[in-house]
Amino acid sequence: MNEQAELLFTEIWLRTNTRFSDVFSFRRLTRFTLPQATRFTMTEYGNFARSIASDEQYDKFFINKEGFFNVIGGVDTLASLLAQKQIESYQAAIDGASIVLAHSALDAAAFDYFRVLEIVAPICDLEGFVIKKQISLEELKGNSYDAMARAKIKQFIDDLERKSLLEKIDKMFQICQPPPKFSPINDYTFDRDKTESLDTLRHEIVHGTRLYSSLTNIDEDIKYMRDTANFLMALVNYKYNVKINPTVWKESIQKKEHK
Repeated sequence: MNEQAELLFTEIWLRTNTRFSDVFSFRRLTRFTLPQATRFTMTEYGNFARSIASDEQYDKFFINKEGFFNVIGGVDTLASLLAQKQIESYQAAIDGASIVLAHSALDAAAFDYFRVLEIVAPICDLEGFVIKKQISLEELKGNSYDAMARAKIKQFIDDLERKSLLEKIDKMFQICQPPPKFSPINDYTFDRDKTESLDTLRHEIVHGTRLYSSLTNIDEDIKYMRDTANFLMALVNYKYNVKINPTVWKESIQKKEHK
């Protein structure tokens, strides 16, 4: 097997699972600090609510400040409402960031495994994506079909980096052609609709209004994305028998350390 492909394959697998481990650690640590953050926020908004109630400088903003506090339920109720809203926004931001980070790790893995395919896949497995690409006479001059095909395949993979996660995965399925019900990861089944919904969710968090919406099943979604990344690794392994090689990876690290 090509050691360059094995090294890249190993690096992608290690980096991807480290990134997901970081996301889970990030979420665990925020859960540990949430009680302290809640107490701090309650104190902060308690002081703020009391200052509104007692400081005359705020009187000009109310038709009837005393009536406002009667309607709202008192100073403590106002403080609790404001603090609860802040905590909810904080949790939503944590959940949204977790989805974006996990999706980023999965998308990067999907693309990088194409770099492995670029090394190990024969031209006949990839040329279908570029067979109709235009070639100038200047490009053709002095080059063989294989050389031109490889150049176009490289450009196709370069362009794929900007495509959606789902497009990357669909093309990987086209290349690797797993058998029906291919299931190399325990307790995991690839679900295209679920993957598409998570792709849409990430887009809505980054570009829309979902960042401060209530999100559910976040840990399960992150686990699904992690397992999907490992499923893509298994697809490449299934089709081309590329394997994780700790020896070449260690040798690579040692070479970098001695430079």
